[in-house]
Amino acid sequence: MNTLIPSLGSCVSRMTSSERRLAERLERKPDDDRLWYDVPRMGRNTHPDFCVMHPRRGILVLEVEDWKTTTILRTDQKKWETIPNIFRQDASERLTEYSIFDERHFSDEVTYA
Repeated sequence: MNTLIPSLGSCVSRMTSSERRLAERLERKPDDDRLWYDVPRMGRNTHPDFCVMHPRRGILVLEVEDWKTTTILRTDQKKWETIPNIFRQDASERLTEYSIFDERHFSDEVTYA
């Protein structure tokens, strides 16, 4: 069984509903992965949601979003533009942009930390 660090019970209050669903599914996988939630990045204010670490396969960095198809306004090869969720703290902005290169940057940060 996979191991979530920290345990699901200790971090479920900080998770979005999508993060919680993914964590529950990843924990049930019959592999020997280590799942690290809310990975700190050496004093930075941003962080990837999950790192999946496997002894033979390496590291997979996952960023989980609570999007629905109705909230995605447009996308291109470099970014996604979405309508912000009014119930989240970042809702003051009209559009929220997410770069598709963020996960690559997170991966490099975790790998070379």
